[in-house]
Amino acid sequence: MPPTFPLYTFSLTLTVHLVDASSASHVYERLADVLQSSTNITPYIFGISHRAVDIGAFANIWTASFNGAKVALKTMRIISSSSSTSRINDFLRELHILEQLRHPNVLQLCGVCIHEPYGLALVSPWMEHGNVEAYLRMTPDAHRSSLILDVAQGLSHLHSMQPPVVHGGLRARNILIRPSGEACIAGFSFAHELIEVEESEVSEPKEIAYSSVRWLPPERLFPENYGLTEITSSTCAADIYSLAILMLEMFSGLKPFHEIENHIVVLRMIERGERPSHPGNEASQRGLCDSMWDVMQDCWKERCTERPIISDTVDAVKALVHATGASVASLDADT
Repeated sequence: MPPTFPLYTFSLTLTVHLVDASSASHVYERLADVLQSSTNITPYIFGISHRAVDIGAFANIWTASFNGAKVALKTMRIISSSSSTSRINDFLRELHILEQLRHPNVLQLCGVCIHEPYGLALVSPWMEHGNVEAYLRMTPDAHRSSLILDVAQGLSHLHSMQPPVVHGGLRARNILIRPSGEACIAGFSFAHELIEVEESEVSEPKEIAYSSVRWLPPERLFPENYGLTEITSSTCAADIYSLAILMLEMFSGLKPFHEIENHIVVLRMIERGERPSHPGNEASQRGLCDSMWDVMQDCWKERCTERPIISDTVDAVKALVHATGASVASLDADT
């Protein structure tokens, strides 16, 4: 029998069509190793939903049952065989990272399974409350500062790994809510270990969708302006910037630069050094005090070297949560 897993709930998973194997035999050998390991829980997955419960730009979410608990499978679509090897490498990299992560504020991996005809899927517990964006709409009185502390502590765990793990995609839709009401980080499709990688080793550059520019720091959007590359611009400091934008999103209930619909306009605003404005009184009533606003402004500074490290951000947010007298189970968690 496979090991049992804590019943946090929701998914993080990734699927790859096994195509064009002749051009990537080494990749498929690695996949075979995965399928022969204890990570493969295919025999214990039952009741996969007939339809995807969520359809994204690059991946679909399905539900199933594992050890009597509801889980989610996230399957990545491969549009063409030419991209299959790169996507499979992404899958293996993500799997390698997720296997190492153990923290209450980071979504846990249950294992992988074969989901025919879609290929491999990463399996994680199902989060009934959904992501923090939906949760805050349904629970407007939720203590946002406490949820932000949860996220910061989860990010601290990622950045404390050796080598550090960069998330690369912090935003409300990638933060899930456990049954306890605590937040945990998911959405690791762009995560990577912070190790030196030669540009020539990257088989396919990551495309940044225009819809994501609102959450990304300027050095990720315009790396050449900072003497960086696509690889070297994805750092822990970039995550700190995105954390600040996520905080704004959670306090305001709106996407960053919500008043501007055109993504290209937003892109140029960020290039000019502009940042979102204070969301106003309603956000203040939700916990966005002056000190929290100062934390956010420090985190989204133009120069990445001037942004705080995550441990300092955790301390600052924790102090503000303590000051409000909130009851937070995770205040004394090991970060």
